[in-house]
Amino acid sequence: KEILEIDCHVPASQDFQAYKVQERIYKLLQHKKVNNRYLNFEGQLGELATMDGFFCCGSRYTFNRIV
Repeated sequence: KEILEIDCHVPASQDFQAYKVQERIYKLLQHKKVNNRYLNFEGQLGELATMDGFFCCGSRYTFNRIV
């Protein structure tokens, strides 16, 4: 099982935009086939550490790698 993490960094004054981006990413990737692998949403990471003056949030998707 592999993990794909997508983080979104925006200026702190526009923190709501980061969640809008994450929502759009969810709609684009959930149960979609990318490189012959289906991505599944694992969860929202919430607020992540970043530089002063910025806001960061992330989400994780999993997929199975064929051995």
